[in-house]
Amino acid sequence: MYQPPRVKVSATPRERITYRLYAELIDSGAPDKTCKESITIILNWLWKECTENPPEELRRETAFLWEGKNNRVECVDIGSNGIWSMRWVCSGLKDMPKISGRSYIFDIGLHRVDDRVEFAFKSSCMVPWNDDEAIPYVRPSLIERLTTKPGLRQGRKLGTFSWLVDTPEKLSELESILYLPQRTLPVIVVSAPDANRWTYTPNVPLNSLIDCEWLAKQSLGYAHVVRLSFQMAFEFFHRIGRSWAVYDGAVRIYYPGLNTETDSLQDHPVYFKSYIWRCRYRDQHGPNAFAAQLISYMHLYKARLRGQFGQVLFVPDARLLSREIAAKEMTEGKACKRCRAFDILVEELKEQVASLKRENEYYTQEVHEAEAEAKKYRNQALNLLGQVDTLRLAVGKKSKTAFADIEIPAAYEELPQWVEKYLSGRLLLHPRAIRGIKDAMYESPQLVYKALLLLGFTYRDMRLGHSDRNNFDRECAELELRFSGSIARSRAGSEGEEYFVAYNGQRRFLEFHLRKGNSKDRRYSLAVYFFWDDEDGQVVVGDLPAHLDNRST
Repeated sequence: MYQPPRVKVSATPRERITYRLYAELIDSGAPDKTCKESITIILNWLWKECTENPPEELRRETAFLWEGKNNRVECVDIGSNGIWSMRWVCSGLKDMPKISGRSYIFDIGLHRVDDRVEFAFKSSCMVPWNDDEAIPYVRPSLIERLTTKPGLRQGRKLGTFSWLVDTPEKLSELESILYLPQRTLPVIVVSAPDANRWTYTPNVPLNSLIDCEWLAKQSLGYAHVVRLSFQMAFEFFHRIGRSWAVYDGAVRIYYPGLNTETDSLQDHPVYFKSYIWRCRYRDQHGPNAFAAQLISYMHLYKARLRGQFGQVLFVPDARLLSREIAAKEMTEGKACKRCRAFDILVEELKEQVASLKRENEYYTQEVHEAEAEAKKYRNQALNLLGQVDTLRLAVGKKSKTAFADIEIPAAYEELPQWVEKYLSGRLLLHPRAIRGIKDAMYESPQLVYKALLLLGFTYRDMRLGHSDRNNFDRECAELELRFSGSIARSRAGSEGEEYFVAYNGQRRFLEFHLRKGNSKDRRYSLAVYFFWDDEDGQVVVGDLPAHLDNRST
């Protein structure tokens, strides 16, 4: 019997990140003035939210340290390097319920570089190990204040209104934001429904199923909210490709680091109008429930996103830099023993910090990988829930009957979204397989769809022990398909990376394939290469529909 590993319980409180944001302050042409105004806003926010009466020194914009009964505020100002940072440790804000043993840390940093002013914010909750109460993942009011004046920008200005993309120029701007390397905010794209395909109510929603203005207001500092017009949805379809597009009332979340060549479609989930219309969340249902559910996911995502803060330094790092600068000023090039000893101390501190950073990065990476897994399973669950009505006929039936209930398209271009719609959680198209569809020449796309249904239902049922091999062999024969190993693993290496794909951080072998035809003409030969993911309980298709190279070809 499996025994969970014993976890050593520490007396040290756990740090739980509750909110992060990295953005640029919108500059009016005078970075120093922008920075000074922002510092004033930050200090005024602290005065308003502090549970004690702070001293007047907190009104200063230079370095200071104040320790009250339940508050500690430290500010580091390194004007020569354009760095200003503040750390506030407290038992809670004025409007925040006090919980025994908890404390909160607010880290704020500014960095003037050339004609830009970078801004970073991180809030944490220090939680005792025996504290099981929920942690509030809330956006501090400071973010809204800075958004109003001087303004915050990440790709485009952060605000409480949705962004209507209704021209080719705006669509080009949207594309540039989606692929922005330093983007840390998700982009939620809401499409307009197709009036000719609307069946839920007599009147078609004019712009979208959900209230985009409410969503944008709630998403301030969490995500960009985009309203994609009906016309621009078609243009976007042609630019980004059908698999990655969003249209006909659907909503898609494009997370940071978008790469349509290597990412899985599940990394940037799409929610079709059928799911949005029937969504249930807590005590709500329909589009309002979906919007509320979306906001709760954004709150968690911003808290768990691995920190990316540009060149901004928070107080611990800024303090160390300040002391290093002071030590250099003290020496003035003189090799006195006292100064030399001070230099050695600084170097030792730097080594200690570097060691702690490496250790922190190790544990952070483990957490990051675990969160990536959780995100993947959550997206799968949401997609499955959204397709319950589509798969209801397949429940409790033989796979052959289920095939007849699912519409088979006539062209390859619909394949990725069709798989996501009907086979999510059963079969995954690897990004390499999606790329292969672009050059597909096999004469019968319908057979490719049926082969995937066969793998997603009958083959999967067989691997899970819900069906025997005879059913699978019989249905292969009916479709005139042959199932076998793809190539001997000992020979696969001689073909380079042809028979391997990167999957969940591993190099996986495309162990099996379904085949039909032996012709070298790609129009008459079909091959679907795949492997079984035992951990996720699904088929992963790595390449199709053409044969891969081997010694005989």
